Parts: sequence; structure tokens; C-alpha cells
Amino acid sequence: MKRFAIKFYAIVALILPLVAWYNWKVSPQVSGALGVLDLVPYGQEYGLNVGNMVDEQKDSLCTSQIHDIDDIREFPVVTIGDSFSNQGLYSYPHFLGRDYGYKVGNIERNMFFAPVQDYLSLLNAGAFVPGQTVIVEIVEHYYVWRLAWLDFASTRYSELGPIKPGKYQKDVLSETARWVRLSIGYNNPVKKFKLDKDCFSHPTRSRQLHVYREEMSFLEIPDDLVTQALSNLERLQRMSAEKGVDMYFLICADKYDSYEPWVEGKHPVCHILDRIPDDDHIIVMTPYIRELVDSGVKDVYAINDGHASTIGAACCARVVAERIGH
Repeated sequence: MKRFAIKFYAIVALILPLVAWYNWKVSPQVSGALGVLDLVPYGQEYGLNVGNMVDEQKDSLCTSQIHDIDDIREFPVVTIGDSFSNQGLYSYPHFLGRDYGYKVGNIERNMFFAPVQDYLSLLNAGAFVPGQTVIVEIVEHYYVWRLAWLDFASTRYSELGPIKPGKYQKDVLSETARWVRLSIGYNNPVKKFKLDKDCFSHPTRSRQLHVYREEMSFLEIPDDLVTQALSNLERLQRMSAEKGVDMYFLICADKYDSYEPWVEGKHPVCHILDRIPDDDHIIVMTPYIRELVDSGVKDVYAINDGHASTIGAACCARVVAERIGH
């Protein structure tokens, strides 16, 4: 019994300091989507508005959120996409309305992982009218999968409506255990690389690149799937033109691919964009984001998030506005 008691108190003596350190030092500084996954104390002052391009106290959202299929027809410019399109004040649709004067309606959906299929289904359902400009956005590492698996006969689309944020419930003990596990690099959903120049304004992590591990899925995409995806994209463009819809396919840059030229050491190189045709109606953001990074602009993406900061979102809006040009 005495030996058990000694072991028990020894374990408690080891665990309590870890719990206390995590709860009072680490947890209050965890921020950003990547921070919540990785439990890294990036600091609460750092976020998607790190470029200070939005006045969070005074600015109003300059795009309307569409929650009813009948409202789609009211907007000359319609956006539909994944999480990159649904960041509110920090998204490119907001800057498209704020900085370029477009009347933009963003189709907000509770299930935003299949925006290309949803656009196709809505197109088949007659949701759009001739003359509308529609920007269909998908993030880079998903574009092949989403295009290759399109159902061209479907009229079923994801539920329209305000995106419901997940509810986070704090559990100090389980979070501490996860923090210890992640700290030793076990089964971490966040992958980390070193950069050869300062790409972020973070005071201690300016040369660190933190990305979702799933961004490396480009390593698993076979060549024949790329062929199918591009064939389906061409078909989708023809269908849109036949219905009088001016559809632009927007591929938002992966964070990893945006910073890959500055990653130190041996590392994977993404080639899934190499075969994208030169087409005015296909907008690939990766070269534009890299151009900003190369010019010395910091925080084009947020270090603690997988999304572009307001700097990157504003860049995307500029490119889209130049391309649609009306």
C-alpha cells in the first residue's frame, strides 16, 4: 500500500505542474485555427487581421450572405466556395465589395466542403440567371478531388443557411494531455517547416511555417485523376456558358505551396497546378501570393491559421476584380 501511495503521489507531483503550466501560461495564448489544433501559444494579439486592413470595430460586411436559393438572382456577382470564401470581414468577397464596389452575394452553406458540386447542382436547378458573374472557389489541395468527382446530373446541393460555428468546451486535463502529446510530435495534424527568411511578423516564429498536414495530400493525387478533373472543369465551363453564366473558377493558394520556395532543406514540391490551362476564367492565386511574399510582404497568410490574412484576402479580391473587369 505504501509503495502504491508513493507512486500515486509521484504521478500527481508530475502531472499537477504540467496542468498548471498549460492552464495559466499556454492556454490563454492559444489562438487561430492552427493554434487550437496544435495548442501552440501564438498570442491573442495575432490573427487574420494581422495586416490591419479591416477596422473590426467600425467596418460592416460588404457582401450579402445568401441563405435562400431565390435570393441568388438578385446579385450581379455571386461567390460560392469553401472556408476561404466564408471568413466574413477577412474574406475576399468582403474586399471585392468594399474596395471595388461590386454588389456581391456569397452563398453561405452549412456544409462548405463541396462548393463546386453545389454550384453545379444549383446551376442545374436554375438558380442563376443569364448575365450573372459567379466565382466558384476551392482551395488548391482540394481542387482535383472536387472536380474529378462531380455528378453532372445532380440538382441536390448542401443546405443554405448561416454557417454554424462549432462549440468549444474546455477540458483542462485532456487538453494538457494533448498538449504533451503534440509537444513531442506524436500524431500532430499540423506540419512544421523552417523558412530561410522572415515571412511572418510574429516575434518568435517569423521563420516558421505551420500548415495543415492535409495540405500534403497533393502527394497522393494520381495523374489520371488530374486529367479527369480538368476534363470536368472544361465541361462545367461549357454548361455555364450555355446558360449565360459568366463562371470563374478560383483556386485559392495552399499555405504550404505559397511559401514552398522559401522552405529550408529537402521537402516536397507541389505540381498539381502545372497542368492548369491558360484561361482567363481560371484564376490560380498561388503565383500572386508568392509574388507578395517574394517582395518582402509579411503575414500574407496568418502563421496561426491555414487561411490568408486580410493582406492575402485583399490580394485575391484585387486579382478577381481585374479578371472579371466590369
